[in-house]
Amino acid sequence: GGGGFDLIGFGRSEKPPLSYSQYLWGSYVSDFVKEYVAGPETERSCDSYLVGGNSIGGFTAMTVAADDAVSARARESGDEEKRKGG
Repeated sequence: GGGGFDLIGFGRSEKPPLSYSQYLWGSYVSDFVKEYVAGPETERSCDSYLVGGNSIGGFTAMTVAADDAVSARARESGDEEKRKGG
């Protein structure tokens, strides 16, 4: 199964007065994945997932994938401080 949603500030989503950036959208998508797709509390918890999009959604998908790849390498090496940026 799959699903999709509008990024904050696009489509039918709310348009709060925020500074819209790749970091905001990347965090939004990452939080969604952690809460509804790959998180330990979900019924369908998984080890991997696919994020895609076009235009700014594609850029956001690449940002999420790059950020998650860094976390995955740090978890595999057992170096939690590296993953946390310390």
